[in-house]
Amino acid sequence: MTEGMMMNSTTTFKSGLRRGAVVVTMLALLISSAACKPPADESSSEVEATVERAAPVRVSSPEQLTLPRRATYSGTLEAWEVAQITGQQGTRIERMLVQEGDRVRRGQVLARMDDATLRQAQVELRTAKTELDRAKRLVDIGAMARQQLEQAQAAYDSISTNIELLRSNTVLTSPIEGMVTHRYFVAGEQFVAGAQTPSLLTVQQLDPLKVIIDVAERYFPQVKMGMKATVNLDTYPGEDFAGEVTRINPTISPDSRSFRVEIRLDNEDGRLSPGMSARASLELGEVEGLFVVRSALQTQPGRDEPFVWVVQQGKAHRAFIEAGERFEDRQLVRSGLEPDAQVVTEGMSRLNEGTEVEVVGAPEGQSEQGDEVTPEVDERDVRAEEKAAEEAERADQPG
Repeated sequence: MTEGMMMNSTTTFKSGLRRGAVVVTMLALLISSAACKPPADESSSEVEATVERAAPVRVSSPEQLTLPRRATYSGTLEAWEVAQITGQQGTRIERMLVQEGDRVRRGQVLARMDDATLRQAQVELRTAKTELDRAKRLVDIGAMARQQLEQAQAAYDSISTNIELLRSNTVLTSPIEGMVTHRYFVAGEQFVAGAQTPSLLTVQQLDPLKVIIDVAERYFPQVKMGMKATVNLDTYPGEDFAGEVTRINPTISPDSRSFRVEIRLDNEDGRLSPGMSARASLELGEVEGLFVVRSALQTQPGRDEPFVWVVQQGKAHRAFIEAGERFEDRQLVRSGLEPDAQVVTEGMSRLNEGTEVEVVGAPEGQSEQGDEVTPEVDERDVRAEEKAAEEAERADQPG
């Protein structure tokens, strides 16, 4: 065999080896890819199931209603009138004639204070009266100037007035008819008013009672004297008490943007007591308009007006609205919503703009305004999402 033939044979053998190595490498890559990749039918079907699964929601249409406008505010029952019975500061208490819970009449004597100062003033008054009578006689005979008579008269009048004040601070009477609700001292103590002891006694008029509420300024034109009110108390759940507006503050508070209203309640049977928690409702006419379920309202950061989700052609879209007054579980919509709109009332947590939705009915045993729809989690969806994410991650890796 010649040298040329041997060289050709060697070159042919090396070329064959290279082609074989390339084929083996390609086969290995194909086997590796096939081993890592899930079956085409299973992967595609699971991904398609995830993509095609729509968000279940429950919807309702807005309602054209005429509802009574009722404004309800919290307050506390108060006595119609309160009288603090006090004496002169630093005076010893001689007698206490009533106890807590006693009913008293207007003008009834409730307590007596030490009368030493009163008795001293009465002695001074008698002396002043003697001096006044003497001055009158001397003026009549021309033995005293009229100016001195006038001075004697002024001294007598001053002492007389002081005695009336001392008498009112010594014999303490009730200025109103009512009940003794607090007694802060006992006989023999010295009366000194303070934060814990503002008076000797407190007398409250318990029939009628009143509740004072702060009403929003927008209702100022509607609230009138004599208007009827309904009062509910935590003490008597489910029971309504009739009230009447007896006083309206003519000014609006700049801080709370509200005005004070006083409502009177009869308490002839004595069932009501000052301090009870109360809710007073005022009937302020009627409102006619388009209403939606209040739970359908949503908010978006950066925007003041609320929105509701509406279903159009199988997809969820935001509809920003101008909201009016709230009526318990309904919200008045002034603009931004069509009467025939399909408003999502449950299932809003899974929605984004353009999300495909599936309208479902109310679950059995649940009302149309029950809890939010909670769809069941499909384990196949979870596996498909995980595999799709793994494939996307491998596709992004180089080589």
